Formats: sequence, C-alpha cells, structure tokens
Amino acid sequence: MTEHESTPRPPSLARRLILRLVPAHRGEELVHDLDEEYAERAASGGRLTAGLWYWGQAVRPAVTNLGRELREVRTVRLGSRRAAGVGPLTWFGPARRDLRTARRRLARSPGFTTATVLTLGLGIGATVAIFSVVDGVVLRPLPYPEPDRLVSLGHQAGGAIDGTLGQSHGTYVLYRDRARTLDGIAFFQTFSATITGEGEPERIEAASVTHTFFDLLRVPAIRGRTFREDEDRAGGPLVAVVGEGLWRTRFGSDPDLVGGTIEIDDQLWEVVGIMPASLEMPLPETDVWVPQQVDFVTAGFGGFYLSGIARLADGVTIEESEAELQSIADGIGETFPAAGDFLEEVDLRVFADPLRDRVLGGVARTLWIVFGGVGLVLLIACANVANLLLVRGEARSRELAVRRALGAGRRHLLGDSLAESLCLAMLGGGAGLLIAWAGVGWLERLASEYIPRFDQVGVSPPALAVASAIAFASCVLFGALPAVRGASAAVVTSESGRRATADRGRTRTRHALVVTQVALALLLLVGAGLLARSFRAMQRIDPGFDAAGVLTFELQLPGTRYPRRADAAELIEAVRERLVAIPGVEAAGTIACLPLGSCTWGNRNSIAREDVPVPPGELPPGAWVNTVSPGYFEAMGIALRAGRVLESADYRNSTGAVVVDEAIARRFWPGQDPLGKRLYPSHEVTEGGWYTIVGVVESVRDRDVMAEPEGMIYLPQVGTDGQEWWTTHQVTMTVRTGGDPLAIAGAARAAVAAVDSDLALGRIAPMSVVLDRATARSELAMLLLGLAAGMALLLGLVGVYGVIAYVVSHRRGEIGVRMALGATARDVGRMVLGQAGRIGLVGIAIGLVAAFGLTRLMRALLYEIAPTDPLTFGTVAAFLVLVTLGAAYVPARRASRVDPAETLRAD
Repeated sequence: MTEHESTPRPPSLARRLILRLVPAHRGEELVHDLDEEYAERAASGGRLTAGLWYWGQAVRPAVTNLGRELREVRTVRLGSRRAAGVGPLTWFGPARRDLRTARRRLARSPGFTTATVLTLGLGIGATVAIFSVVDGVVLRPLPYPEPDRLVSLGHQAGGAIDGTLGQSHGTYVLYRDRARTLDGIAFFQTFSATITGEGEPERIEAASVTHTFFDLLRVPAIRGRTFREDEDRAGGPLVAVVGEGLWRTRFGSDPDLVGGTIEIDDQLWEVVGIMPASLEMPLPETDVWVPQQVDFVTAGFGGFYLSGIARLADGVTIEESEAELQSIADGIGETFPAAGDFLEEVDLRVFADPLRDRVLGGVARTLWIVFGGVGLVLLIACANVANLLLVRGEARSRELAVRRALGAGRRHLLGDSLAESLCLAMLGGGAGLLIAWAGVGWLERLASEYIPRFDQVGVSPPALAVASAIAFASCVLFGALPAVRGASAAVVTSESGRRATADRGRTRTRHALVVTQVALALLLLVGAGLLARSFRAMQRIDPGFDAAGVLTFELQLPGTRYPRRADAAELIEAVRERLVAIPGVEAAGTIACLPLGSCTWGNRNSIAREDVPVPPGELPPGAWVNTVSPGYFEAMGIALRAGRVLESADYRNSTGAVVVDEAIARRFWPGQDPLGKRLYPSHEVTEGGWYTIVGVVESVRDRDVMAEPEGMIYLPQVGTDGQEWWTTHQVTMTVRTGGDPLAIAGAARAAVAAVDSDLALGRIAPMSVVLDRATARSELAMLLLGLAAGMALLLGLVGVYGVIAYVVSHRRGEIGVRMALGATARDVGRMVLGQAGRIGLVGIAIGLVAAFGLTRLMRALLYEIAPTDPLTFGTVAAFLVLVTLGAAYVPARRASRVDPAETLRAD
C-alpha cells in the first residue's frame, strides 16, 4: 500500500453527488479543491469535523444545480398543467399553507413552543448521545475481518492457584498442532520498553507475539511485511514491526524506516513493516511488535503468563471449541509427565470468550444500563409532550368546533394540527441533534480514558432517526387526537363542555401519562440512588495506603545494560537516593506491580512454610507475591503493624528478610506471631533459600478496590539465592511529597537522567489519580444515571404541574359551586392536593415494582449495597411524594383563591 492510500479520504458519496449533478468541467475542479482542503482539516481537527465540512461544501452546489434543472422542468410542464386545469402546487400548496399557519401559531405561543421543543430536544439528544457511545463501543464490530470468529483463550485453575491463568508456550504448541476447531491461534505478551537513538528517550508500549498473530487478525502491513515463521524461533533475527502512530510522530513518516533499524532497550532491531493505526491489539497504545523467539520444540508446560487469541474454524461454535481444547488439556500429562499431578489437583479448565469481551472488559454492561436509563428519559419526554399537546388541543376545542360549523372539512382541520405537530417534531429533532453533538463531545472529554474504543464514537444517524421517529409519532398521535375530536364536535357541544367539568376520558389519558412519568422517574431515581450510595461506600474504603501527595512513574531498565538482578537494584537505589534529596520529598521506593495500577497480571505463587510442611499428595497454598525496594512502605503510607520494614542492608547483604501483610498473617498463622517464621515463594525450596518474616504491614487493596485484600508477600528485589521471583527491570517508583506531587515531576526526570540519561519515565501520575481510576466506571455510571434521573424528575414535575393546573382551570365552575355551598379554601386545596397525591402514589407503586425487578441488573456496579436496598427505595418514594405534592401546590393555592361569585357569574 502506498503512502497516499493511507491518508484520510473524503466521503465518497459526497464526491459522487458533486460529479453527478455539477457539470463535468466544474465538478472535477471543485472535487479536487475540496479534497485538498479536507486532508488539511482532517489532519488538524479530525475526520468527523472535516467530513461535516465536506458535506456542507458538497451539498450547496449540488442543490443549486438540481434546483436549476427542476425550474427548467417546471417551466416546460407549466403550460400543459395549466391547460389541464391543474395548478403547479395543487397537492403541495395546502400543505405549505398549513405549515406556514402552524409556524405563525407556534410563534404566538412562545412558552408552549419552547417547553415542547426543549423537552423533545433533551429526550432525543440524551438518548442519541448515549446510544452513539453504545453503538461505537459495544455494537460496532472489531476492525478485523469476521470479528465474531475471534476469541480469547485462558485457563481457570483451582487449588493453590485458585484463579485465572493465561497460556504457556507448551499449551501454544499443543493447541496449535491438535485443535481442529481453530483456524489459527496466536499468543502474545505485553511489556514496556524505552526507545532511544535520535531524539529524547521515549517510553513505548510493546508486545512480543507469535508469527501467527497478524495473519490471525488478518491485518496486513501498510508498508513492508509482518513476521515470518523462521523469525519466531529462539536465536532468530531481531526484527520488529512499528505502529503507524509511532512511525508518524517519532520518525516523521520516513518511508526508509522499513529496512532500517531502531534502538529499543539498548538493542538494534530491524524494522520490517509498518502496521495501520486500526490495529489496536493487544492494547490500543501498542507501538512496537517483536516476535516471541522461543524454542517451541522444547517449550515447557509452566509459566502461564501469555495471552492467547484464536480464530474459530468455519461453522464452529465457542462451546464446541472449548470442549475440544478441554480434551486436549486433559491429556497434557501425556506430553508433560511432570505436570500430570499438578493438573489433576488444580483442575485446569479451558475457557474461550469472544475477543470483544476481552477488549471491552465490563464496560458494556455499564453502558447498556446507562442507555436504558436515558431511554426512559425519552419516554418521559414524549409523555410530557403528549400532555402539553392534549392541553393545547383542549384549549383549541372551541376554535375547532367553530371552524367545523363554518364549513371547514375534516381533512383540513386534521392537516392543520398535523402541520403544527410536524413543526414541533422538526424543531425538537434539530435541538436533539445539537444536544447529542454536544453530549458526545462532553462524554469524550469525560470518559474516553476509561471507555475502550471511544475513537469509534460519533453521533449515530440510526439512533437519531429512531429517537426522532418516536418523538414524531408522539407529536402526531397526541397532536392530532384533539383535532379528530374537534372535527366531529358541534359548537354547542363545545360550549356545554366548557361549562361542565373536564371530560373523564380525556382526564384519564392525561393522568395515565403523568403516572407513567412518575413511575419512570422513580425507576431512574432508585438506580441513581443505589449508585450514589455505592459510590459513597467506595469513598469510605480504606485502600491500605495514603494516596495524597504521592507521585508514581514507571522505569524500564534494559536487561542488556543491567543483566544482573543486583545491577538493577543498585541503579534503583541510586535513583531513590537522588529523589529523596529533592526538596519537599519525604520518601521514595519502588514496587514491581503498583496497587490498582496498570500492572494487572500479578504473580501468584505456591508458598512453602517451614513450620507447616505440606502433606504428601497435597498442593501447598498460594499467595500473591510482589518485590519492593527500601522506602516503598514509607512512600505509600502503608502502616507497619509489627516488626520492621525492609532496609537497604537486606538488599546489599541478601539477608533473606521478607515482609507480609495482615491478611497473610491471619491466613497462615492465625492467633500466632508471624515474626521469625520462614517461608519460600515456591513449593520446591532451594538449599538455603528460606525467607524470614521481619515485619507485618497493613493489607492493601492491590487488585480491585471493591474486593477484600487476598494477602501479599513483599520480597526484596535481591533474594537469598538469585531466584527471579519478579523482574527488577520494570518497576514503578513511588515518591511522597509534602505538596502537589506533579510539581516535582521535572525534578524526578532530572534525578533519573543524572543516573542514566537513556532511561525514560512512563505513566507519570499522582497516586490519587490511580485510585480514582479504580472507581471511575462506577462514578461514570452514577454521574450519567444521576443526570438522567435529574432530567426525569424535572420533566415529571412539569407533567404533574401541567395536569393539575389544567384540571383546576377546567373545574373552576365546580370549585365555585363548592365554595358557594360552604367549602373552605383549605377544603379546596386539600381536594386538589389529594388528587395529585393519588396520581403520584399510583405512579410510585408501579415504579417500585419495576425497580424491584430491574435494579438487579446493576448488581455488578454496586458495592456493599443490595440492588433492592429498602432505604434507597423508601427514601426515593417519599421524596417523589413530596415532589408531586410540591408540583401541585401552586395550582392548589390558585384553586383555593377562586371567587365563587365571579365564577358563577361567568358561567
């Protein structure tokens, strides 16, 4: 593919429209000019903005030319149509006249028009904005051929492991060679690296992949090629594939990069290809791919740290593939005899999930829940508009009856009302489009960091069409209903109806609409209330560390420059000492996997305890393991419960000191003092390899802020026997300051550069931001549902007020008679409030029943709050009763001030 082909292309439909309707000599010139301007606008402002501009420029000359042709046709045919007695606007004329009349009538009622248009706009805009996110993130297929056949592979284990495992090189060979239900399989591992050479050192995200990776996804390189099979072997050439984003930003789209070399972690890699920006695997931010380079002939069974993806064969379901892979896994002991007992005791189970689920994580459920809530707002808005139109129609009933008596036809009266409804629907749809556009932009700024695939999101035309159709149907139905009634009524009927009480059938319709509004508003308020209480409970969680004033950043130490574990530990100690010397810094230290950070893969080992030998035939217990440097616990504010923390002498002298948290102490040594106990992070203890517990610290919620800590063992970066329990070459530095942690970011860069100028800092962020990200999804759902509930409450208030005010206005005569017969103002006010209360209670009862069933879908988003929490349900119900009565207060007060004499005289 050439470089030109990778540049943004303008909308092809717009181009064809210009070339077809504009004369050839002018159309080609215009298209050429527009294409050049589009490319510049797309590069600076994005393709969406550039595309809208292009359509605007394209439609204008096309419509002008089309109008010219239509005028010519009209001129030719006008004589014959007049000769036949048919005017040029016989059919369109009345419709245009009705629309013009409707516009003037709506302009004379600015309050009604504004309320209706804003109500429709809010309902349509909110629904379209959220569905656009759902459409782009959840519904839109992954950008790969036949994406529904792509699955991610993993293992579920019990026993000491008791959790989710990845893949190993051994399972890759077995599944690749024996699985017939798969049309391809690929494994990969993500890692961070530092790219050096020309320019400043830059931290990048990379992935080592099997050579089948790109063929499996069926994504070709835009330049060069992908990996060959011979490059995916131990000792193979150092080749790499670079992402289009890095190629453009760091290398200026240099066409000679393919065939050249780049320096990554002190090694030169030959670039063999450039991948398109659409390839967002394994992560959207992946910049470089390198081959796995493993000896698959002698690949071992252990080390389940790889991720696996596969493509299902034609006609094969996920369940069928899982069954075959499980049968292969059950026979692993035949290929790896040493693993037989292990597999039998951990009960290794294979699972295959759609690749989309792996990409989206749990965000799909959150978005669907929010969309459901916002969809209720659209229904409430339509109900509100229906009430407004019914009230307006009743107000025009005398006018319609008079016009009918004077000879106006049914079709004319109906067309007049439909024209008004059409104008309202069009205005509401336009307002909804603007609100949707602004809403998508707001959501992008608010949530694009937490929602994957947000770059695929744009205002969805199908969503806009459906939402507008619902609003249009509501306008037409309830706008035409009074006209139908008025068209069949006589003047005397209207007069008598004006003096009588409100028609029961019409009142029931309005009451039913308000009941619907109240019920839907309660459903939304309950959902928002549950999320608010859940989020408040999360805010009270003690994560086990003090995030305030802590700066975090990642360091990647090249293995070629720091081949030994001790070398890496020595550099870390040198950096730490320089950081502590910065004014305002109180402590600094490193950890291999930062709590709640980007390192989610973890390291769970089987644990041997000297004082509790494992009985023959049983597996030892498992626990999470991490490696830390001196100063880490002080920097993170993790409280020391007993003993001491790790010190520099423990590293320099390899004392074998280790620190455990309270959860491990309670689990392994309940009721005992764990200090002095010895353990080893493996079921096979090497000679002299025991670690001695020297301290107990507070437990930390390291993997999920809403999950209780499972326990952690903190090993020193330099162990007793040189075992590589965790890499020391990729660590996260934590720095505690007395003020704003970002204020020392520049000094931290300088401190690292003073030790090694080729090291780049990655993922610089305050620890408070890392903690906030852990609750961001629940917070986002709470915010969006809260906004939807607020809109629903406001619309519900308007609906209750409008109906009660209308009923009061139509019962003025009745109220006057009651007061003339002795009813007091308090009696009248109580009657009106009682009617509003009954409407509200019916809606609340229906809403409570619906909420009791639907809020169970929110269980995954809640923390320490039941989906049917009685306090939330009761509080929301009581609040809605008060709100309903409050909305009816003004009409009730107005009714209580009716003058009986004036009312009876008027009647």
